[in-house]
Amino acid sequence: MRYSRKRVVITGMGAITPLGESVDEYWNSLVAGKSGIGPLTLVDASEFPSKIAGEVAGFDPVQYIEPRQARRMARFSQMAVAASGIALEDSGVNLSGEASGRLGVVMGNGIGGFPTTEENTRILVEKGGMKMSPHFISMILPNMASANVSRIYGLKGYTSTIITACAAGNQAIGEAAVALQRGVADLVVAGGCEAGICEIGLGGFNVIRALSRHNEDPAGASRPSRPRSLSTGWADCMMDRASSLFANDSMYRAARSAVSHPSTTQPASDAAPRISRKSSSALSSASLLTTRARSSTDETS
Repeated sequence: MRYSRKRVVITGMGAITPLGESVDEYWNSLVAGKSGIGPLTLVDASEFPSKIAGEVAGFDPVQYIEPRQARRMARFSQMAVAASGIALEDSGVNLSGEASGRLGVVMGNGIGGFPTTEENTRILVEKGGMKMSPHFISMILPNMASANVSRIYGLKGYTSTIITACAAGNQAIGEAAVALQRGVADLVVAGGCEAGICEIGLGGFNVIRALSRHNEDPAGASRPSRPRSLSTGWADCMMDRASSLFANDSMYRAARSAVSHPSTTQPASDAAPRISRKSSSALSSASLLTTRARSSTDETS
């Protein structure tokens, strides 16, 4: 298959991470060498060797989502919707002026609604299956992050979910870029999310020694370059976070810009990509991508 190779650039970003609840706060913490790992508070870790994690402390979904909608989403979906909203706002794109069928979503995650699964399993055992949440299935499926972003923001075009563990977020961004280059969408929200901190998650990762046990030094607990040993386990920690990107294809962006600003628009080949990093309130890490046309069109097979 042959398609135009178009540049994809970031035009809006948002972040909800253990290191901060805005892009600036997150970035500044990274530059300062701060760690987002600390003692677990979302779950009782007393029975587990690893008692630390990267939590997004104080995340309140109703700051970004209507309360009734928020109650029907698992935490990973809430973060994805929040992140995507910040990215969309940061981009300055007016969605009401766009064709909804040309707006897409590609989100990545590893395990979906683990805490919600644990909660409803307890209800099943203690009270019976008919007492489980009627929204259980639609809350836990990994694809519900992209589905909820699509539904809430009216992005009715190309939609997909990448489930490749730790690589899912990055792969989702790449998939979104290729979708734009292929011309199947004009704008795409892309990124990743995860919120698997619960006893099931802790148990599963602890028994295979995949979590750091350096509880006395949370900030220095993640040691990916150190040799693995049975006594210390893998130097890794469970994390809370989400990310999104908003992208559009170059020819589309140039055409929309020409319509909106006919007297000031530069040729697409000369226009510099705009990268916005303004502060915003809490959201999972999110970014908005846009593409621009090159002076000559490259073809690839």
